[in-house]
Amino acid sequence: MSLHAGVIPFVKASACGNDFLLVDAECVQGSEDLSRITRRMCDRHEGIGADGARVVWRPMFARSREERRLRSRLGRD
Repeated sequence: MSLHAGVIPFVKASACGNDFLLVDAECVQGSEDLSRITRRMCDRHEGIGADGARVVWRPMFARSREERRLRSRLGRD
């Protein structure tokens, strides 16, 4: 998949009154600070708007478990 510079693909999920963004870690690696990206994406006025973001690292091996990191909309773990 070819992406334009500055575009971060995501999925927005919501349940029980909360909404979260799911982001592939490979798409944000090497870019600006992850906390800053999270704050910008979760901002309800200037960004997508969400309660937090979950960054998912894909496993290197088929039997490995994926690693996830949940961040609040303030960019904190």
